[in-house]
Amino acid sequence: MDDDIIESLIAAVGEVLDTELAGLASDRAARNRTTLNRVLTSLGELGYLTAGSEDGSGLGLYADARLAATLAESWGSLAWAALPTLLGNRLGEAEGYAPTALAFPEPNTWSQAQLEGGTVTGELRFVLNADSATRVLAVSPSGAAVMASIAKRRESGDSVEGFSETIHDSVFLAPDGAAVTGELVSAVRILRASIACGLAAGAISLGVRYAQERVQFGHPIGVYGEIRSIVARAAGLHRSAQALVDQVARAWDAGSRSDADAAQALLVAVENSTIAIERMQHVHGGYGQMAEFEIGRYMRDVRIVGAFDASLPSLEDIVADDFGLPRFSS
Repeated sequence: MDDDIIESLIAAVGEVLDTELAGLASDRAARNRTTLNRVLTSLGELGYLTAGSEDGSGLGLYADARLAATLAESWGSLAWAALPTLLGNRLGEAEGYAPTALAFPEPNTWSQAQLEGGTVTGELRFVLNADSATRVLAVSPSGAAVMASIAKRRESGDSVEGFSETIHDSVFLAPDGAAVTGELVSAVRILRASIACGLAAGAISLGVRYAQERVQFGHPIGVYGEIRSIVARAAGLHRSAQALVDQVARAWDAGSRSDADAAQALLVAVENSTIAIERMQHVHGGYGQMAEFEIGRYMRDVRIVGAFDASLPSLEDIVADDFGLPRFSS
């Protein structure tokens, strides 16, 4: 599909959500609770999920990745609300748009759940969007993925300190899941890489605006060489990561689906975006967590993007294996 059509659809989604969420800007908790349904509704009404393909499976992973980046740029971790929907779209779940929670392939998120013969039973902890979901997309450490109904939900669960915008909860799954191919894990990584790039873009916009408005010694700080250098280098980090993610997503849609490429895209996106956002904190005059500035939220959010794999070094192993490097064995 033509890029202009993709971008116009994404812009339309953004416009709808901006309008819907404008009245909730001061209440972040309310934004968390309602954003998932807003995303689902607007995607459905605008025909985004079913556009561009005869089988109703949407525009493709590249379009989904662009949307994820756009959401992250404007709303930070609220982009997570759209991620399960986009993944459901990858699985041909274009009908119904039921709110979906998401669990990542990390040992402590798999908890006591058991995957056997394409069904999952038991308990999952630390599930994104669990408060408003009716089903969960669970991915085991081995890469097997299952879509299952939520049988019951524990009361508001433990949250991870500093990540208040991400919902962490426990759900108990009914044994009616359907197994999904391992390709899903790579699709997850590409979408997460896109979110990281979107966060970097949003942070750079904040940094540039601050450099234009903040006056020191009689001039906006943006006139000073160090600030200009920081912004230029951060922009380069962002654009190089975004270019790689776009390339990998387009290759995916063309049928070239490489686990190593997806892992590399996530590695580069998280690393480049983290550095870029950290440098935008420097523009704001900070070198750590900055709760008093919006830039601090982007720093927290980019940490979340890289947290939901067993470890980033595991992604490095995938890429190194693709080059044929031997693994150490005792």
